[in-house]
This record gives sequence, C-alpha cells and structure tokens, in this order.
Amino acid sequence: MKKLTLSFLCLVLIAGFCLSSARAQDAAPTYVPAKSSWHYTWDIGPEVFYYHYTEPHFANLYGAMYGIQGDFAAIKKHWYLGLDAHAGGGWLTYSSQPTGRINNNLNSYIEPRALVGWIMGNHNTFTPYTGFGFRFLKDEQQGHTKLVGNELFEGYNRFSHYYYLPLGVAFGFDLGSGFHFAPNFEYDYFIAGEQQTQTTGLVTTYLGQNFTGVTDLHNAQHNGYGLRASLPVSKQFEYGNLIFTPFVRYWNIRESDSNTYLAVNASHTLGLITTGVEPANHTIELGAALTWQF
Repeated sequence: MKKLTLSFLCLVLIAGFCLSSARAQDAAPTYVPAKSSWHYTWDIGPEVFYYHYTEPHFANLYGAMYGIQGDFAAIKKHWYLGLDAHAGGGWLTYSSQPTGRINNNLNSYIEPRALVGWIMGNHNTFTPYTGFGFRFLKDEQQGHTKLVGNELFEGYNRFSHYYYLPLGVAFGFDLGSGFHFAPNFEYDYFIAGEQQTQTTGLVTTYLGQNFTGVTDLHNAQHNGYGLRASLPVSKQFEYGNLIFTPFVRYWNIRESDSNTYLAVNASHTLGLITTGVEPANHTIELGAALTWQF
C-alpha cells in the first residue's frame, strides 16, 4: 500500500520563511414475517475473511482478518430500517518488488452503515434497499524498515476513508422447518475517498542529506466502485435465530489526485517537497460470519 511517488522534487530555502507554490457481510434485509407494528431484531457475532489488496504491478497486502459484526433492524409492514457495523483487524503480509516485504503488518478496519429498504412479499420476499456507508482502514507500517539492495526503505502508516452509497437487493425464502435463505447482492457507488499517509517524521535521503517529513500527504479519490454478495442461511430456535453467512466484498478504486508533503533537513535550512499519488488499486475480501439474532 505504498504511495507511487512522482519524480518532481523541489529544494526550497527555509531561512525564517517558506516559499509556497502559486481507506451480515453487511446487514441487509432478511426474512421476517410481515407485521403491522414495528418489529425489532439485533444480530451479533464473529466474522473471518481472507483479505487481498493489490496495486497492479507494484504492491500486495494480504492475509487473514478477524472481527465482529452487529446490526439493528426495525421492520414494519413493508419498511426496513437498519444500522450495521463490522470491525476488526489482522496481521498481514506486505510485498512489493521495488521496496521489499513486511511480515506481521497490523491492519484494522471499521465500517458502519445505515440502510432503508422496501419489503415486497410475505414468506418469500424481495427487498430493494439503499443507504449510506463509511469504510475506514488503517495500515500500520511505521517502525518497520526494509533493506532492498543497498537502499533502506522506511515504513509509514496509512489511513483509508471511503464514503459510498449502497444499492442492493435482498431476497428471502422460507425453506420450511425453521430454515430461511436470504441471498443479497449489492453495488456500492463510490462518493468520495481520502488517503492519508503519515509522512510526518518519515526520513528521506536526497543529495546526501536526510530530510524529515513535517507534514502528512493527503490524496483525494473521486472514482471507483464496490461489489458485494452474501448468502445467509438461518435456523429459527425458541429464543432467536442462528445465521451462517458466506460473503464476498470487492472494491476497485481509481488513481487519486496528486498532492505534496514537505520535509526539512536537520538544520531546517533546506526543504524537500515531494509529490505523490495513491495508485489505482483493488481489494477482495472472502469469508464468512456466524451471528445470533435476538
């Protein structure tokens, strides 16, 4: 998850002044009997999935992620209102031919969503839905170093922020004997995103001098999309429902806008301006969740 640093470098004098230029499976409607009054459900349980992030021809970040998910739903006749979130983390492997490999790289995530849907049918249902989602990921590479040939690369932390509009459909099928099947398919319209690279404190060597970052790099993202699908199967018991949900989630994000960050030498008399972008990338998450619905 490295930045693709551009070759534009600029030395500036800093002698009392500075010269400036002019990151269920997500809950979706599941089968419930139609009721004239509000009906509420709560779900909670663990999830585990394989995570693979790729910047084509440059870098990969992959491994197992573990977390917990929960959701709250309010249903009345045809209306479905839902709040859900999942959060967790894992120790991943980062690999890049230009900059080397890092094992046991801590990554974490949280993704809350709000949904509204319209339920059609009774025992077998069809529910289109939409809402708003926020996805946050943290990649902690700060403190790691990688020696490639005679060159030492220093790791840094990255923070991903995605804002998106889910557009999905959920089906509900009564299989009898207390079993229900509720497949869900979703397209995620990417509204906006920002990648923050913690370049403050990052040391860069240029023309034989060390420069330390004094600002972070922020890159705005405007184009991309997400896809996801889940296949929940639930069994009704006296005090609730047990739900097993295989799922897949996918993101495809285009290259970001470019931006700059500033680094200074030890005497604070020279500055180094570096321009960078967040490369185009895609992510796949493949796993399952086991939740209990109250």
